[in-house]
Amino acid sequence: NKNIGSPNLYFFILGNTQILSSAEISAVLARQGIRATWIRVAEEVAVVETVVPLDPHVLLRTLGGTIKIGMLLPQSTTVEQWVRGKRVEGKMIVGVSVYKSATGVSNAKCEETLRTVRGEVLVCKRALKEEGRSLRLVTTRERALPSVALVTEHILERGGELVIFLSNNGEMQFGETLAVQAFHMYRSRDMGRPSRDALRGMLPQKVAQMMINLACPARGGAEVKDGGVILDPFC
Repeated sequence: NKNIGSPNLYFFILGNTQILSSAEISAVLARQGIRATWIRVAEEVAVVETVVPLDPHVLLRTLGGTIKIGMLLPQSTTVEQWVRGKRVEGKMIVGVSVYKSATGVSNAKCEETLRTVRGEVLVCKRALKEEGRSLRLVTTRERALPSVALVTEHILERGGELVIFLSNNGEMQFGETLAVQAFHMYRSRDMGRPSRDALRGMLPQKVAQMMINLACPARGGAEVKDGGVILDPFC
């Protein structure tokens, strides 16, 4: 907890293969010469402290196994402070997501926390309305907003996503999303393939991206360059 509030304390929301996703992050940071200390690796999130600031948008164009990158907020941060700290022209657009930062956290506890924090945001909305400011809270049925919603609703541009991390003892830690995975890039690659064959060539693109990132000099392999040729001996 002594590191909470550090300007270089980042969270990575991991995909379906958490172990592979964490290994990919480590490999990519090492390849870029970025010194990092792993603070936590859990079911849905990895927290990393770096010596230098990261560019999350650049990283997410490379990482196949990371859905979102953000920064942890100081331990003393409240929902009201976070909302009032947003200064945008026109209507503010915000979202709230809850993730498990440890094993043993129940889905019921996540849903309860989500309802509580959404309620606090709505209280802020009413207070801001009296001050002549408007706010819209974007919600879905899931406890975590998908990347598509953050982009199509312009949440990161017009306000922000408040992320809550729950531990198994009920403690909460707030963070704010800085960038999301370029899902449109993977979609265009998938739809733009010359042909499809249900019996072969079905390796998910994000998994393939992770495998390429793991084949880097830091792991004893040869660097994979744009336009290069990769041998897949088990195809």
